[in-house]
Amino acid sequence: MNERMALVTGASSGIGQAICDRLLSDGWQLIGLSRSAVSRTEPGWQSHQIDISDSAALQALLEQLPVPQAVIHAAGMMQAAPLGELDLAASARLWQLHVAAAEQLRTILHRGWRQAGECCCWAAVRQAVPQAAVSTWRPNQR
Repeated sequence: MNERMALVTGASSGIGQAICDRLLSDGWQLIGLSRSAVSRTEPGWQSHQIDISDSAALQALLEQLPVPQAVIHAAGMMQAAPLGELDLAASARLWQLHVAAAEQLRTILHRGWRQAGECCCWAAVRQAVPQAAVSTWRPNQR
């Protein structure tokens, strides 16, 4: 695991972009994941254009990347409708992006974290939960 390296989803805009700005200014190395191409010139930046809702593509990419110290899952989308008009396909897309992708990120990267010490996984869960969801892991935890 690389110290002071973070993987940030949703790196092209919004919360994800703001987190990237801050971490890069603090000297972190970053791996940015987003559906849109991101071109930055700061040292320590690498970008991967990917739809993290595609679990096979995400797994293939994660297997090629170094294990980061932190994962910030800030990718998101919002699609709402009045009760009675909810689109089940949209709900499935929201679940895949906000929950399943976060679970996959944590599960795949956990194998590197088990050997390395403390790490943090943060997810911005918009609308559904009033605060950010944060989990940490230390080697002595089971």
